[in-house]
Amino acid sequence: MRPREKLFECGAKKLKDEELLSILLRTGTKGKPVIEFSKQLLKQFGGFSGLLDADIEKLISVKGLSLSKATLIKAVLEVVHRYFKEKINISDLQLSNPEDVYKFLMTSVKWEDREKFTVIFVDNASRLIGFETLFMGNVNSIPVFISEILKKTLRKGSKGIIVAHNHITGNLTPSREDLNFTERLKKGCDIVEVVLIDHIIYSPDGFFSFKQKGII
Repeated sequence: MRPREKLFECGAKKLKDEELLSILLRTGTKGKPVIEFSKQLLKQFGGFSGLLDADIEKLISVKGLSLSKATLIKAVLEVVHRYFKEKINISDLQLSNPEDVYKFLMTSVKWEDREKFTVIFVDNASRLIGFETLFMGNVNSIPVFISEILKKTLRKGSKGIIVAHNHITGNLTPSREDLNFTERLKKGCDIVEVVLIDHIIYSPDGFFSFKQKGII
């Protein structure tokens, strides 16, 4: 049964990854059917997460992956992000545990091949007030960065914050800089009477919670 027919008869959840991708690509390459080509792409990029996160230039560098197919893949990623953004009702979203925070991050912060530092602002009941990616790249000036975080927190009237950053290597173990930064940020939050609820290090494969590990 062909992937489209299988989807119609059995539902999308019954399809293998390469079958789903083959529906999007429609055609394979010379000497390589679309299913086989889809399987090759998923292996090469490490699954859907790597494929969808890859930039256009990297995608079109693959033999047989045209610009039209590459742009379709990037469009699918943006549709997914907008879908989850519409599903999130900020006034009702409660981030009461690290698992909820991780799910929120993975559906709200676009994954890129560089480090992003995001601050999530919440009220007394851990309800989401807003979130903002404040920094991209390595944190080179921690004291100034902490000052900026606290200024934005007070402007928003937030009673608590959750900070998060991604490790593009996939290694979720906090570095010495991560630990020092968190300690300094905690002291700064205490001074202005804001609760540092958690610091999350995350990747597509999981997360590390400072709160869960008793560091905060």
